[in-house]
Amino acid sequence: MGELSGGRVGGPHVLERIARKVRRRIDRGLDEARDVGKADVPGEEAGDGDLVGGAERGGLHAAGGRGVSVDSATMMNKGLEFIEAMHLFSVTPDDIQVVIHPQSVIHSMVELVDGTVIAQLGAQDMRLPIQLALSYPERVDAISDTLDFYELADLSFYAPDLVNTPCLKLAMDAARTGGTAACVMSAANEEAVHMFLDGRLGYNRIYDCAAAAVEAVGVVHDADLDAILEADAAARRFARENYGA
Repeated sequence: MGELSGGRVGGPHVLERIARKVRRRIDRGLDEARDVGKADVPGEEAGDGDLVGGAERGGLHAAGGRGVSVDSATMMNKGLEFIEAMHLFSVTPDDIQVVIHPQSVIHSMVELVDGTVIAQLGAQDMRLPIQLALSYPERVDAISDTLDFYELADLSFYAPDLVNTPCLKLAMDAARTGGTAACVMSAANEEAVHMFLDGRLGYNRIYDCAAAAVEAVGVVHDADLDAILEADAAARRFARENYGA
């Protein structure tokens, strides 16, 4: 079940269950956008700061097949990272800011209480966060290219266009709604993407399917894992029955 198994939309229930199995606290994700959270940031400062997360890395697509490419195009992947960051760092949606960064050099930033911003810069290479996840807390010799600052002409940033990227807004709204809303959205989106790739659903209908599922499937707050699994299944049934023509 895709995103649910990764803890992105299952939230604390999934993360806590996994943590009990591996007997350690889950405090980092396998993503270059999380690497700034592993930097030498003083605990009290970082805990009271804001997470400026999910800088959209233009041109960077993680391995994962055609479905990931579709989620990148709709910006649903950024919405899922928004939800993921909220749970991994125990912050509220209002503490997270999505920033479009076309150069794909800065992968994440953390703003501390004094207004200082610590940014994590790196090459567009998923081997770097994978290497760090395996070696953490140690740093080992780079296996990817390093940045050449003389070749960086400029770094630009702008706010996302939520009108033309409704999937991103849908995910952010689901995060604020809480409960099983994000789970329903993610499951319906996965079904919609599969139907799109099979030629059974138009591209613009991906959002319609996910949004309609969130409206149709009741949100359960304080849900246990069984309720989360049922919400996932209900969203998939809704998508297939109403959009799988």
